[in-house]
Amino acid sequence: MHTLATKMASPSKPTAMLGPLALSEQIELPASGRVLTNRLVKSSMTECLADPRSALPNERHCRLFQRWANGGCSMILTGNVMIDRNCREAPRNVALDEKNEADLKPFKKWSDSVRRVEGTGKPSKNTKPLAVMQLSHPGRQAPLATTGFSTRPLAPSGGAKRRVRLPGLLGWITSKLLVRTPVELHATEIKGIVGKFAASARLAEKAGFDGIQIHAAHGYLVSQFLSVSGNFRTDEYGGDKERRRRFLMEIIDAVKACTSDTFILGVKINVKDTSKDGLEREKECLDLVLKICEKRIDFIELSGGDFEESLHVQNVDSDRGNGYDFVLPFAEQLKGVMKKVAYPPLVMLTGGFRKLSGMELVVQNGYTDLIGLARPLCLDPDIAQDMLSGSKDTAPSHSLTFIFGNALLGPVLNSLWHTRQIKLLSEGKSADLNLSLVYILIICFAKNYIWDPAW
Repeated sequence: MHTLATKMASPSKPTAMLGPLALSEQIELPASGRVLTNRLVKSSMTECLADPRSALPNERHCRLFQRWANGGCSMILTGNVMIDRNCREAPRNVALDEKNEADLKPFKKWSDSVRRVEGTGKPSKNTKPLAVMQLSHPGRQAPLATTGFSTRPLAPSGGAKRRVRLPGLLGWITSKLLVRTPVELHATEIKGIVGKFAASARLAEKAGFDGIQIHAAHGYLVSQFLSVSGNFRTDEYGGDKERRRRFLMEIIDAVKACTSDTFILGVKINVKDTSKDGLEREKECLDLVLKICEKRIDFIELSGGDFEESLHVQNVDSDRGNGYDFVLPFAEQLKGVMKKVAYPPLVMLTGGFRKLSGMELVVQNGYTDLIGLARPLCLDPDIAQDMLSGSKDTAPSHSLTFIFGNALLGPVLNSLWHTRQIKLLSEGKSADLNLSLVYILIICFAKNYIWDPAW
C-alpha cells in the first residue's frame, strides 16, 4: 500500500503563436446579466479550513481566495458551504445558516477577498472575478467525524442498504466503520431543507457574494434525490423522474424568490453517478437539463460520480488532458438540445482539462461555454492567467498511485493530498510536491473521516 508514482505534467511550452483565444472572450450570464471577462472558472473544492466549532470562514479563506482571485479566472466558486451546521460533509466545512444572520462579517470579509489587490488589502480598480458560493447538504455522505455516534446522516431513503458503500472488501469494511446508516427524511423535513437552501442564498447575497451554485452532483443530498439508486420514496419526492427532481426544482424556485434578479444562480449536476450508467441515465439527464432551463438560471456545471465511485476525481493523463471521457459525449449531445431552448444557461465542463488546446477545442466547437479548473489551481494559482496570456499551454497535474487498493485509496488520498495543498496556499506558502503520504494517510484521513480534535 505504497506509492508507485508521482506524476506531474510535462513542462509547459509557449503558445504565443496561437493568437486570440476563445478562452479569452467575455460572455454574459443570461439570467443575471453579469459579465464574465473570460471562459475560465475556478471550480469548487472542499477547503476544510474552518474551525469545526464555529464553521465560519477565517483569514485563511480570505488569503486563499485572494490568491486565486488574482490568478486569472473570471469567476471563483467556493467549496461546498453547508446550509446547516449540523449536517456537514467534513468537520472543517464552512456553514451558512440562519444562525449567522446576526453577524455576517466573516462572510463579508470572504467575499471581499475576491475583489482585493493581492498584498494591499485595498479594493481593486481592475476587473475582478465574480464570487459565487456553492451551497450543499451532504445527505448520507456525512462521515462519523461529523455525525458522531449520537446522530445519523439524513437521506431520501433510509436503512442499511442505503448506507454509503466504498468499492471492494476494504471499502466495505471502511464504510461500516466510518459512515452510519442514514435516516429517511419526512416530507416536512424536506420542505425545511428547501427553506434552508433559500436562507443560505439570501444570506450569501447579503454578505456580498455575486451568486450561488446549488450542488446537485457527487452523491450529496440533492443528487441522492435525483438518483434511482438513492431515492426509493413513493411520495411526491420519489418514484418517476418528475417526482425525483421535485426537490431540486423547489430549491431553485425558493432561491430565486428571495434573491435579486442580478444574483447569479448556477446548478451542478451529474452526467453519470457511476461508470455503469447507460443511455437511459443520459436521456434522463438531458431531460433534467431542459427542465432546469425552464427556470432561467445562469449556468449548469456537468460532472459525475460520488463517494462510492469517484468519477470526478479520477487521475488525469497529463499527456492528454482534454477533459473526462464520460462528460464530453454528453456535452456534444447537449449542444444540439440547447438550440431548442428559449433561455439556455451557459454550460460549464469541469474535470480532466490540462491542455490549452483541448480547452480551446471544446469551447470553439460549442460543447461548452466555460471551463472549470480545480486541482491545477492547488499547484499553480496563476495557471489560468498564464494560459490566457499564452505563456503556458499545460496545467499542472499530480497523482498518487498504489500497488494495492488503488481503486479505493487513490481517489480518497489524492483528494486529501490536494486539500493539504489548499491549506499551504491559505498560509501564504507554495505547494509541496513532496508531501508525505504517511501524513495524508494518518493525519488528514483521520481528521476528515474519523475524528477532528478541534470538534
